[in-house]
Amino acid sequence: MIKRLLALLGLSSMMSCNSPTTQPFASLAEYKKPSSPMTLIIYSEYGSKETLRLPNPSEKDVTDWMTKLDWNQFHQVILTHGGGETDYMEVGGSLKPSDGFSGLVSLTGAQFVTPSAPPSVDHMTALIISYYRNDEKWKAAFK
Repeated sequence: MIKRLLALLGLSSMMSCNSPTTQPFASLAEYKKPSSPMTLIIYSEYGSKETLRLPNPSEKDVTDWMTKLDWNQFHQVILTHGGGETDYMEVGGSLKPSDGFSGLVSLTGAQFVTPSAPPSVDHMTALIISYYRNDEKWKAAFK
């Protein structure tokens, strides 16, 4: 959870990202999404409160939750495969300038953080929906 908070706070330099010891594929482009079902998890209050754990969410579920969260507060929205710790995307933060927004993806344990902060909730929503659809567009945000 500390790694997630650091990433969301924009402190990615304190994380080991794209480590060759944990990355079993040669490039982000080669990554293939696991076939296991997804789980939508939302943490609030800087990760101290689990707000939601929804197995097998629909695209509408993801979009609805991204829309209805109060982004004046700090939230982490995570789509994970099978509830696991190695394959997931996380977007979050808050509208407060001291927090900002961030995106992180963990692919078979290798973690990638967006090089620049997503500029809006709409942008974070588009990113996590792209990951949900596995339409490959999300990969461009992590290069």
